[in-house]
Amino acid sequence: MKRSPVLKILMLMALAVLFLLIARYSDIACTLSPQAITARLARAGGFAPLLFMGIMAVTVASPLPSLPLDIAAGAFFGPALGTLYSATGALAGAIISFSIARLLGRDMIERFLRGHINFCTACSDRLLTAVIFFTRLLPVVSFDLVSYGAGLTKMSVKRFSLATFLGMLPLTFIYNYFGSVLVIDRHLAVVLGLVMVFLFFLVPFWIERYAPVTIRGMFRHHAPATIPQRADSPEIERTGSSGKKPMGGTIILNNGPIPETKPDIEIAALLRSDINRLKGEFYDLERGRVDYKAMRGSDAYRQYVECTRLLREYDLSRLGTREERLAFWVNLYNTLVIHGIIELEIRETVKEIPRFFRRIAYEIGGMVFTPDDIEHGILRGNHRPFHRLLPPFSQTDPRRSLIISPPDPRIHFTLVCGSSSCPPINFYTPERIEQQLDIAAAGFINGPEVEVMPELKLLRLSPIFRWYSPDFGGHSGIVETLVRYLDQGDARDFLTAHGTTAKIEWKFYNWRLNR
Repeated sequence: MKRSPVLKILMLMALAVLFLLIARYSDIACTLSPQAITARLARAGGFAPLLFMGIMAVTVASPLPSLPLDIAAGAFFGPALGTLYSATGALAGAIISFSIARLLGRDMIERFLRGHINFCTACSDRLLTAVIFFTRLLPVVSFDLVSYGAGLTKMSVKRFSLATFLGMLPLTFIYNYFGSVLVIDRHLAVVLGLVMVFLFFLVPFWIERYAPVTIRGMFRHHAPATIPQRADSPEIERTGSSGKKPMGGTIILNNGPIPETKPDIEIAALLRSDINRLKGEFYDLERGRVDYKAMRGSDAYRQYVECTRLLREYDLSRLGTREERLAFWVNLYNTLVIHGIIELEIRETVKEIPRFFRRIAYEIGGMVFTPDDIEHGILRGNHRPFHRLLPPFSQTDPRRSLIISPPDPRIHFTLVCGSSSCPPINFYTPERIEQQLDIAAAGFINGPEVEVMPELKLLRLSPIFRWYSPDFGGHSGIVETLVRYLDQGDARDFLTAHGTTAKIEWKFYNWRLNR
């Protein structure tokens, strides 16, 4: 039943009043201090377990930390009973959050959470159960946000409760055991604390390395699960030019019948020709903008899409020189992103599609390549992106043979992510790639994404320099790059003399479409 916005607001207000009443009479402010919690429990006598589980439930359903409660439970009840009471109370709080989300509906909860979560409503119960279980193992994932997000799906309460309870038991026991040891031996507690920190890092590493691909993808931000390297993976979703929205897997954009009459000229050259035609008709090179709407229905775009299907049978070993490979992969990255924006009918920002840069892909020579694979795996020398634990290509990945090494940091001024703050779009040729990389670097550094303020001894830079600082060589390498490409003037003189001591501030990255 669809509820009116007024009714939803009234429900939300009623829940807020209920929370305040519980907070008033349970002295919930004490939850921030384990010592205060244990003192409160001691005064409760035989009702201590019920009081504790009630406070835990309210804490979990609200933006309050529950770790002090776990530690206090271990100190007061012991590790075994403390774990039982903590897990039971946390489960009750998770079910409350889950039920609130289901009661109020997707529109209000998403507005409340402001895009911090994005659960797939079309995912199976089995997949969602696994996702909930793994998130409960991760101490860095917000417990309450996951519960609210799960309530937006069609997942059953039974599955949600089971996955939550089983998933949180390991960490809950560790926290409670830590609390019990803290009372007996503080030195031992310090050692145990170090072990806990190690486990905090170990669990995400295990998920990144060994968990199923579809599970790994649910934990990655910007984007971007490790994409299956083979084109026949069951996790790949194919689309032609229907523009259908993705359901959760990798979307192969160059699916469809391969043209029967293959051109005599080399496919890479044909692609360059088609991309060059798109550039002439729909790219505004001065402003770095793309006319996506006009491109979608054009003959030039239709011809380009048909040409991309030839890539499925293309032998990548035909790209002989470093220059040919650089130009091919940079151009392909940019057009793959544009292709994805058009096919998925993105209106305002690529953020509309969760993990956009690890979802859209081309099949090339029987292998799958997403924008992230191209950027981080090939062009960056298989260096891990800042938001992931491991590089894109494993030791056994056949795509490792395509890595361009050593990487060239100037590629960061050529890759177009379809957003207003990304570098302006251009077209690159093997014959002029070195000169074009210099032009791209100079254009970006002398543009609005780089500000040098000598009077304040301050640099205001695009986050691109922060995200890929190791590629440039850290702070000093960034300064050297700026000095190399900045136009003559006060800004360049200041950086030459004081660049290594200048303070850096990072500009806002505008993800709105570059149209």
